[in-house]
Amino acid sequence: MMNQVILTLTDNDGNSAILDLYENEKMHLNYKFTDITDFASVGNYSQEFRVPASKTNTDFFGAIFNVNFDGWFDFRKKVDAVLTVNTIPIASGHIQVKKLYWQSGKLFEFEVVFFGEVPNLARLLNEKKLKDIESIVAGDLDYDLLHEYVETQPNDHTILTLCDKFNLTATNVEGQPVYSTVISGQPTYKPLYVGHLTPAVKAQYLFDQILADAGIQYSSDYLGDILENVYVPFVNGQYLNSAVGLNDNASNLALASNINGLTFAPSNNIYNLYSALTEYEDAGSNWSGGVFTVPYTAQYTFRLAANGRVNTLNGQDFGNYPVRIMVYVNDVFTYEYELLQTSYLFYLNSTQTYALNGGDTVKFKLQILPQDSTAATFTWDVDLLGSGGVNQFGCGVELISVGTNLTGDQVVMEYNAPDMRQIDFITSIQKMFNLVFVADKTLPNTLKIEPMVEYIASGNTLDWSQKLDLSKDIMYSPTTDLQKAKFSFTYAEDGDFYNSVYKDNGRIYGRYEVTESDFEVINEFATGEEKVELAFASTPSAPVENTDVVVPKFLKAEGQFVQPKPRILYYFADFFVNMYDEVSGDVVQTAVKCLNNYSTMNATVSNKDLNFAPEVPIHTIVANPYNNLYNRFWRNYYRELFDGQARILEGMFALTLNDVFTFQFSDKIWIIDSWWRVLEIQGYVVGEQDMTKVKLIRVLDIDNDCDLTPVSANLDQSLNWENSNGDPATITQDCCLRFGYNWNSTKNDCFSQPNNGTRSFITQQAPSLAPTKFGAPVSFGGSISQPVRTITTDYVVTNFDRMIFADTTGGSITIYLPSATTTAGRELIIQKSVSANGVTIQAYTGETVEGSGSVTLSAMGDTITIISNGSDFKGTSSK
Repeated sequence: MMNQVILTLTDNDGNSAILDLYENEKMHLNYKFTDITDFASVGNYSQEFRVPASKTNTDFFGAIFNVNFDGWFDFRKKVDAVLTVNTIPIASGHIQVKKLYWQSGKLFEFEVVFFGEVPNLARLLNEKKLKDIESIVAGDLDYDLLHEYVETQPNDHTILTLCDKFNLTATNVEGQPVYSTVISGQPTYKPLYVGHLTPAVKAQYLFDQILADAGIQYSSDYLGDILENVYVPFVNGQYLNSAVGLNDNASNLALASNINGLTFAPSNNIYNLYSALTEYEDAGSNWSGGVFTVPYTAQYTFRLAANGRVNTLNGQDFGNYPVRIMVYVNDVFTYEYELLQTSYLFYLNSTQTYALNGGDTVKFKLQILPQDSTAATFTWDVDLLGSGGVNQFGCGVELISVGTNLTGDQVVMEYNAPDMRQIDFITSIQKMFNLVFVADKTLPNTLKIEPMVEYIASGNTLDWSQKLDLSKDIMYSPTTDLQKAKFSFTYAEDGDFYNSVYKDNGRIYGRYEVTESDFEVINEFATGEEKVELAFASTPSAPVENTDVVVPKFLKAEGQFVQPKPRILYYFADFFVNMYDEVSGDVVQTAVKCLNNYSTMNATVSNKDLNFAPEVPIHTIVANPYNNLYNRFWRNYYRELFDGQARILEGMFALTLNDVFTFQFSDKIWIIDSWWRVLEIQGYVVGEQDMTKVKLIRVLDIDNDCDLTPVSANLDQSLNWENSNGDPATITQDCCLRFGYNWNSTKNDCFSQPNNGTRSFITQQAPSLAPTKFGAPVSFGGSISQPVRTITTDYVVTNFDRMIFADTTGGSITIYLPSATTTAGRELIIQKSVSANGVTIQAYTGETVEGSGSVTLSAMGDTITIISNGSDFKGTSSK
């Protein structure tokens, strides 16, 4: 029986009609594996064909052949359509009417195109940015700067995190201290305010909202787990943008043209630069005569440009007469910036931030002043450069950021969103986790999204041996022509200090380049490079000076803020810092959330890493996690694709409607003597059992060629391994390299060492950290602490301690424990090794050990084993 092809259309009012088709009309379907990874896919089916101008068809469309027709149909609009064969839906989508044909004065045919509706994300998202997400524009994530939102997040999708935008320190009062000593209820240093913290939004939330705004539904079995605790910091300036943000106050003033022949002398060495500026933009009407009137109390960031030349020096030494910009607040000289001078030129292009109060007035002036008060009288002829806008060649002022107060104000997340296109966000997530986007064959704008490694393992097993036409040519080919000579996986580079440390060492932090250890044999015919690069920048985090508080640092080498590119990180730990509580007016110790590329503090092999490769972090870890992005989501997929046994098969297959309708790219298909996976189905004739060209790739089920698993690391970063039964095992060099770790031939052992890392170079760039009451010391100056430590004085437990012997010969000892909330699962053994005096083990403020604030070891040999449960330390004592 002939299969019946049915094309059903629906008009604007929901009325449906089955279109009359020509009896011999053939429609072809094409499927490509690349459709599930290509966001610019135009659909799994499109075909241009003609249908008769029958009564059914003309009744549905109306009199569109009449140029004066004014009915429901519009040539510019899609018409919903469903393609079925024998009542089985094959594809949903839409049609477009292209042409009308006449014969003998009568309408004869319609030419239409049917499109299978596979979402084209690149087209749907266009140039929209993260700040354009509808829920963000609507203010769903906005929050007030209140201390209560630090430990309890302001909404379900946002956390407040500590990112270093202010050159944080524990001791230097010139920076913003993380900790401040409290005496008689008053802090000795200024504490952190809520406005110093950076909001971070769940990556899962952003992903979901972007697709929802585009009208796309999706399902996934793995994405939720993959993106758990993954956040995107919302950084669009050093200070947070508030309810009345930059969009309402943006301004740009500059000299419209050169000002020539200004005379500077001791009696008139100040020029009112502000009065000569022309307004090019003043969104808030805050400027008048070049004077800025502050609209409300906040942080204001200006870009200052001052460029000019001295025509006549009258024999004076240019270097003895510094040129400077003077900033007057309320007519009081408040700030100054010295201009660079070379030959007869002076110049400045600087960004400066001021804390200003509502109603303040700000003026900018230019001064030339001798350094030496005994210098001879001078008279200079000076030109100031103008260009019609603020840039390095002119003079002017531009307001580039308006920040909030540090407490009490409202943060508007639309203004704080990183400058990132939505399509770049989606594609970066896809590249990180090697995701496939599989369009539903019958439901329009519906996707299945899974990691490639999970997707290709989830299909059915089929047998197509009898469907292969052995009378036609069957072509086998290796995959060597698909392979490149070099594969690299990388974040974008960025300009902060710690990124530059790694860049100076020859790489981007977290980059991975595929080496010969990934393949048994090098492909000598491979050429070119394939690069998987994210729009997110890498984030080497570092400790705050004199603490173990590890944070991302958005700073230049000089300690000034630098605007970062978009970042993506794990919420990995809480650190206790002193913060101002606007309700009580007190400084309180607060658990602040922090971000990192590792999924937990003191990461080890069993944790997760958002880098593509093992790295040398600035801060200490136990060992590099095996589950980095390349190992977890890319390694086995690439190895299967380019293994020496990989093959491509092309042949003609007798496929049925059911074969085409039910197959998935994840299916394993048995053909004669091997398993294969479909790469392409070319030109299947809908509704007919016809010979169809199919391209497949051999399934190799590649794994690491090693049944051992890394389970833990030692303090020297050597790894411990187990076999599939859970028994300890000895690792081989091949297995070590296959897992992406480092083999030491001298020690005949496998170590968690970074890819292409030079630890000595990195650590020379990092500050040497001293131990504090707040956590572990971080020091790269020598070998790290040993697992057994003997102490003779009061001691602060570090992250490296496992066994402590307390020698109390010289007097009683107090041992201070770290916070149990940041050391969950850690085990520590303490023993009193001599009989004299006692040992007091002091819990962290507000916590307990064995149910008390402290415990005491009195006799020689007294031992306590304590373990953190995430809130307190539970102990087992032996006398």
